[in-house]
Amino acid sequence: MLAGMSDLTLYHRFQTPIRRPPRPAFVQHLVCPDGDAWVAARGDQVVGHAMWAWVRDVARPTAELAVIVAEGEQQRGLGARLLRAATERAVAAGATQFLLIVGAGNDAVLRTVRRHWPAASAQWNGSLVNFTIPA
Repeated sequence: MLAGMSDLTLYHRFQTPIRRPPRPAFVQHLVCPDGDAWVAARGDQVVGHAMWAWVRDVARPTAELAVIVAEGEQQRGLGARLLRAATERAVAAGATQFLLIVGAGNDAVLRTVRRHWPAASAQWNGSLVNFTIPA
């Protein structure tokens, strides 16, 4: 899935350029995070990935959420469904809040956060927006 995505989509998800093909250690972190991970498939093609991982050195149990959806599958609700699965599993594991780190130019994810969590607290960190959301 990652190999077929545009550089911009990859940058929006990872906030850094991604080698092609990605390093095995990079992929390993996506499929085995310190939390849970899922993929969405259409037929035999992976079209989406979501994960949550524990944020270290914070006072409250916080799960960082992340999602990426293939360009041809975007704007169909798949990202929101993947995020919903991640939040449910993170809460079941004990998370009391979520962290989403979104690039300021990632309009699709910024809209998703504002639609699903309108009261989310936003902190700017350079070109990134860190959303803290009660679970």
